[in-house]
Amino acid sequence: MVIKLDDQNRDIQNQAYPMETAGKPAGGTDVLAVVGLILGILSILACCLIIYLFPLLAGIAGLVCSIQSRKRGRSGLGTAALVCSIIGLVMNIGGLLFVLLGIGLLNAEWTQDLLRSLESTYGTNGF
Repeated sequence: MVIKLDDQNRDIQNQAYPMETAGKPAGGTDVLAVVGLILGILSILACCLIIYLFPLLAGIAGLVCSIQSRKRGRSGLGTAALVCSIIGLVMNIGGLLFVLLGIGLLNAEWTQDLLRSLESTYGTNGF
């Protein structure tokens, strides 16, 4: 029986070497990044459907998850989750401000005066 030895007289024939796995990332997929990405995308989609409370909460939760994911390690998925969450929050806050300002303008006195003058000029079914 022949035993192969390396430079330091160690048995290299019977030494166990770890098997490499092809196609699998070293750290695996970060669950927080995936959750943050899903919540960010849902925040954008729900904002387009004019639902105001859910996308705000989903955007905040997605932002928190993506920030925690990026603290663990820099990943492209965590960055995508962060971008989607920020876009969803900006869209939701912008839409909410647009609606609130629109309601406020409709109830303003000068708007009511303008509507009354248009109504007196063109009638009730003039426009």
